[in-house]
Amino acid sequence: MDFNTAIVGSGPCGLFTALSLVENGYKGKTAIFEQGKIRSLSDLEIPALVEVGFGGAGAASDGKLNLSRGQGGSLDSLIGEDLLHGSLAELILKKYVFFGGGNGDRVRTAKDNGLILKAKQEGMRLIPSDIVHFGTDICKSIIENIYHSLNGRASILLNSRIEQVVQEGKGFALTTAKNEKYYANNVVLAGGRGQNSWVAEQCRNMGIEIRSNGVDLGVRVEAKNDALAELVNGFYESKIKYHTSNGLEVRTFCMCPSGFVINDNGKVNGHSYKHRKSGNTNVALLVALNGIKEPDGYLREWTSKPMEEYGSPLVLETYGAFKNGLPNPTLPSNNEVRPTLPEQHMRIGDIHKVLPPQICESIVEFIEKIAVIAPGFNADSTLLYGNEGKYYALRADMTADKSDAKMPGLRTIVPGFYAGGDGSGWTRGLYQSSVMGWLIGADIARRAK
Repeated sequence: MDFNTAIVGSGPCGLFTALSLVENGYKGKTAIFEQGKIRSLSDLEIPALVEVGFGGAGAASDGKLNLSRGQGGSLDSLIGEDLLHGSLAELILKKYVFFGGGNGDRVRTAKDNGLILKAKQEGMRLIPSDIVHFGTDICKSIIENIYHSLNGRASILLNSRIEQVVQEGKGFALTTAKNEKYYANNVVLAGGRGQNSWVAEQCRNMGIEIRSNGVDLGVRVEAKNDALAELVNGFYESKIKYHTSNGLEVRTFCMCPSGFVINDNGKVNGHSYKHRKSGNTNVALLVALNGIKEPDGYLREWTSKPMEEYGSPLVLETYGAFKNGLPNPTLPSNNEVRPTLPEQHMRIGDIHKVLPPQICESIVEFIEKIAVIAPGFNADSTLLYGNEGKYYALRADMTADKSDAKMPGLRTIVPGFYAGGDGSGWTRGLYQSSVMGWLIGADIARRAK
């Protein structure tokens, strides 16, 4: 065997798998395969490099650790909420602080925050926050420090895209895009959201059951900082959930105070820096659609609609035009909210043409509800960017070995074969992906003893 453990992907799950192996005294040879390169901060302004590169998308975009309950994902069903949001939260946070996150801003919502009750009265659930924000710039430094810590303890193979993993003998064969072959006793698929369908395909080939998480599809909204200031001050990451009158659940996701909207490989996204600020706050509004037979294909179909309709990956529209269904929307030169996304990445257009009607209806209803607790959020000048979709529709079947209740091991039914992070469909974001990687590393190290 070339390696005892091969980790495919160097995002939070992959890096924390490797860190866990080191801390647990693993003696085997470890390799990390990354399809991209080491990125500079300026690289992270280039859309194609946000998802691809050492550190992955989550670690290189915004840098938030959501430690609070109710943030989505299914990892709590494997290991329990108390463990996920208790001792593991403190462990993962300490690791990020150790590697350079000591200046991260932590926000814990006061239990008597009046906005929670006000939201409830409007039929919304506003979830109290326990969140640490590092910012894209600080997070990049954290990733660099992790790289230097692992380099020499693991083989880090950059620009090495793995295209296929198959069982061979007592281990696994990994084939790269350059047709290179490597062999390992253990394989960890730690790809991010963009690799969700690929991870699912490799798991199916191993006989591992794949389940559907449904689809999250919607827009990113950009408003003046003042409109969301009270929410940001009390929660920073305002996670709001609401059931619309048409029966769909819609939620906020990835709020970026004083942040920037970005083109993330043909999908809209957002991030914030520690030391660079804008005058706007952006947040995704995502509608959950369940019962779709081919959720991944459905999502890809709709996120490609702006390109089909307008020849651009992203579409921009003012909320006033969107709400009133104006046929030929424009962006007035005196619009109070100015887009933080450079104009070459978008076209002014009608978002109704690139999203299903029930999603558009849900978004309008939700924005009007949010405006009750964030006056000004529904201003005609507020900006909407389409489309935003999250690629974690497919979830690989996993189990937890709870022989160590404080550090359960996560595994599939195939000995030595693991899937983790957002690409596995189990997690949402930086923190949960890091936890999953840590527990996978613990399982590999435990089995090797």
